[in-house]
Amino acid sequence: EHPDNLATAFKRLGSAPWMITTDEDRTHAMRDITAWRNVLVLIGTLSMTLIMAGLLFTVRSFTRPVELLTEEARRIAAGDMEGGFTSHRSDEIGVLAKTLEDMKLRLKSSYDCVLQSEKMALMGQIVAGIAHELNNPLTIVKGHTELMLMKGVDEQHQQTLGRIHDGADRASKIVRNLLTFARQKRPERKLTDINNIVM
Repeated sequence: EHPDNLATAFKRLGSAPWMITTDEDRTHAMRDITAWRNVLVLIGTLSMTLIMAGLLFTVRSFTRPVELLTEEARRIAAGDMEGGFTSHRSDEIGVLAKTLEDMKLRLKSSYDCVLQSEKMALMGQIVAGIAHELNNPLTIVKGHTELMLMKGVDEQHQQTLGRIHDGADRASKIVRNLLTFARQKRPERKLTDINNIVM
C-alpha cells in the first residue's frame, strides 16, 4: 500500500530492462512544478489584465470623442450655437470635429442673419401699424384746422390753429417716413386705373 503523502518516480536505465524507482515526499517533489504553475498563472492573469485595460483604453479613446460630438450635434440641432468642441486629433474623428465646428459657425452666421431679418420685418410691421393708427387722427386734425381757418376766425385763434396745423403736418411727414421705412418693397410709379382702386 502506497502512502498518500509520497510520490513515486521512475527512471529507465539506458537500454536496460530495469528501472529505478524512488519514493519522495509529495510536497517536496511537486514544489518546483507548483512554483512554475503559480508563476504562469500570475503571468497569464497580468497579461489578461493589461490586454483588457489596453482594449478598454483604446475603445474609450474612440467612443468618448464620438459621445462629445454627438452631444454637440444635439445642442446645435436644438439651436444652441454657443460653446464648441475642438479636437486636436488628426484621424477621422478630428476631421469630423473640425467639419462639425465649421458647420456650426456657418449655421450661426445664417441664423444671425435670419434672426436680424425677422426682427427688421417685425419692426416694419409694428411701425406700419403705428403709422396707420397715427395717420387717421392726424388727417382729422389737419382737416378740421383747415376748415376752421377757412371759416375765418380772429387773429389769436388763427395763429393757434396755424400752429396746430403745422404740428399735425410735421407729424404726418414723420408718419409717411415711417411708412416708407416699413415698406417691404421699393416704391415704384406706374399707371393705375383709379376705377379699379375705388371699386
